[in-house]
Amino acid sequence: MKKHQSIPDKHSLPDYAKVSDKDNVIGGSFYFDWQWRDSGVRKGVIDVFQSDFKLEANDFIIKQVKDHFEAYNERYGIYFTHDFKFTTSTSLEQKREFNEQFSEVYKKYRYLTEKTKKVLNGNLNVLFVLSGPLETDEAIQLSRTLRSQFLLKHFKILHIPFRNFGNNEVEHPDIISRAIDNTSNSWQGNNKAWDLAFNDIHISPPTCKITSS
Repeated sequence: MKKHQSIPDKHSLPDYAKVSDKDNVIGGSFYFDWQWRDSGVRKGVIDVFQSDFKLEANDFIIKQVKDHFEAYNERYGIYFTHDFKFTTSTSLEQKREFNEQFSEVYKKYRYLTEKTKKVLNGNLNVLFVLSGPLETDEAIQLSRTLRSQFLLKHFKILHIPFRNFGNNEVEHPDIISRAIDNTSNSWQGNNKAWDLAFNDIHISPPTCKITSS
């Protein structure tokens, strides 16, 4: 499944996978689904893996984003945009609303954690799709983390830097880097540019495609 996302002032990190093993298909949402981050890959992706997807209420604060409020995880630099709803601008009431919702959000992410780890520890050919900025040292550490922390053996990282935001391509044996101009006023981004980035990308079954942007 492809995720088309424009990133005008932030780096979002939704995460999707479709796993095909003959007639069996695992789809739907995974751990990073519908989140976005204002941190680098080291904090917003690698640290999540290395902490075993640890999620604690004390790591959250509530921040205003344009005309609304969102729950922000300071440990990872990730906004949980679609998981918490706030109906007031009063900090004490927001904290109460957060506490009322956290247990259900936690259950959701424990389920998504196990589902994601099943992919990362399975015998699959996996394509990770990571858009936005990526430094060379982050690429090296991400590759090492995937190889050392999980049983995953067969994977590639499709890195899609945005030229219009000054992102650079990265050279690494595990990475295919394809820069695009992702200019669009809509949240979906530029579909034609994304199609070019995914052109001629093939994964032999059993497969998994995880898209992060």
